[in-house]
Amino acid sequence: ANAFVLKGDPPRADVALRMLLCDRMGNGCRHEVNPLQHVNVRIENMSIVGDSGDRPSKLLEWAVEHGRGDTLNFSLNALPALLEASAQLSAPSTKAGEPSWCTVCVFVSATDRASRQRIAGSPCRMYLTFDAAPYVRKLCLASVAVLVVAAADTGQDSQGSTCADSCQGHGSSASVSSIGPRPSVSSLEVPSKPD
Repeated sequence: ANAFVLKGDPPRADVALRMLLCDRMGNGCRHEVNPLQHVNVRIENMSIVGDSGDRPSKLLEWAVEHGRGDTLNFSLNALPALLEASAQLSAPSTKAGEPSWCTVCVFVSATDRASRQRIAGSPCRMYLTFDAAPYVRKLCLASVAVLVVAAADTGQDSQGSTCADSCQGHGSSASVSSIGPRPSVSSLEVPSKPD
């Protein structure tokens, strides 16, 4: 599946999802309607792809608003818990100067406000990916600093140098009322390719 790329520090992305609205007869709505007036939309679940560890349930901060026509705009921001987890998972295989991609799977849920039933296509799966290499470097530097301090307290320096050796190549620095006839929601879909 195609993945949307989170960029920046902390990583973030804006993703557009399309809702297909229809009237009670099943005809597509031709006038502009705000889907959020008729549908509750939220991210229901999220997890790191390939990770079986016990992680916090909230890895991303998100918000949704009405875009143009039948689209919804999701704003997604990586939380510190996700950055820390991605660094821990990527550290063993990350090589100096190379990206280390971490992918998060999220499920977007949409339910009809009136009937509280899920709409067709819900929940839909969406993938988000970002380069975890910068956070691997930060994790290694933090580990070296902690071990050097611990070695200084005990009068030993072998632990600090061992950790530093293992991290070589990672760098040294680091409810709403309706107006007019109420449409029903036909389906929710994620674009096949990122915008």
